[in-house]
Amino acid sequence: MNTSVAPPWGPDALSRFLADSERNTRHSAVNFRKEYEQLSSIHALCLSFGEAIHISPDNVLVPSLLMFLSNASWLAGLRIGLGGQCSDVHPSFRACVEYAGYAVHLTHRPELQNVWLERNKDEEHLKRCRQAFQAVKVSESVDSRCPAEAADYRATYNALIDFGAHPTQRALSSRLELEASGTDIVSTVVQLTDDPRVYARFARLGATVGLVALSLFGTIFADRLVGGDCTTRLADLKQRANPTRS
Repeated sequence: MNTSVAPPWGPDALSRFLADSERNTRHSAVNFRKEYEQLSSIHALCLSFGEAIHISPDNVLVPSLLMFLSNASWLAGLRIGLGGQCSDVHPSFRACVEYAGYAVHLTHRPELQNVWLERNKDEEHLKRCRQAFQAVKVSESVDSRCPAEAADYRATYNALIDFGAHPTQRALSSRLELEASGTDIVSTVVQLTDDPRVYARFARLGATVGLVALSLFGTIFADRLVGGDCTTRLADLKQRANPTRS
């Protein structure tokens, strides 16, 4: 990538949008320091998890790789939200949680690893994979393999669907602004926000999603985390995020 200083953004609408988003990202980290530091701590723990499990035996190779995809989706959601597109984070955050759910499903039922890997081999393999990885079946594996995390997984996944990971009524109403203009009603769908209340909700959601995913990976890779401080750090982050549960 070219590392020379980039020229200023242009005057067109897309350039203005990207410039505003870029500026928001930096100011978000300053104006919401406490929330940003929490997200930064969760990301640091993600990296520590990666160091602990980066070499995995064949029977958990795919689940361990899914952890890195989960983290990448979480980072994408953070980037979008910190830039001011707080209502658009849900698809990326859903992918983060879903990758973790798939990792649990593949660990609980390792015979499905080849089914997943051969998904696009032909129509028959595609059908078989779709049947094996239905959301309800993934959730059942989470119930069996990670009972302590199952309720949070399900609640977070469903909330992400409701608020924008699928095209739903709430995805629209949560960002729709209506204003009277004479005898007319002017409707606006918010794309970039500077509302601190919206940023605060986004930050809480980002922390919840990151911790739910890490909790699932922490359970299925518990043997890989022995001897380090990952488990203690995860428990501390969860307690700080939900102090009433302690």
